Amino acid sequence: MSETICIDKDAYICNSSSIGFFSCVGKNTRIGERVRIGSHVCISENVLIGDDCISEDKVTNCDNVEIGNNTFIGAGTAFVSKINQRARAEVPTVSNNHRI
Repeated sequence: MSETICIDKDAYICNSSSIGFFSCVGKNTRIGERVRIGSHVCISENVLIGDDCISEDKVTNCDNVEIGNNTFIGAGTAFVSKINQRARAEVPTVSNNHRI
């Protein structure tokens, strides 16, 4: 991987996956098999990205997001996991086989 990519020591990325230039991968993040991450992508802590996903350029994944298998994420998409204390805290999840 390029020197322009920042990957936390506690992140796990499968060997068959690729990450574009100027991207960051946070703590306790897992990126599955055959995933393509574009450039300028920010993946925060505790993110799970399933197998065979494509994340285009300039995507932001905030903490505690789960993205299912075979999911396409278009350029400039942002996943936010804001927890409302009065609501039940749930992990934002995109299930399998979606295009966003």
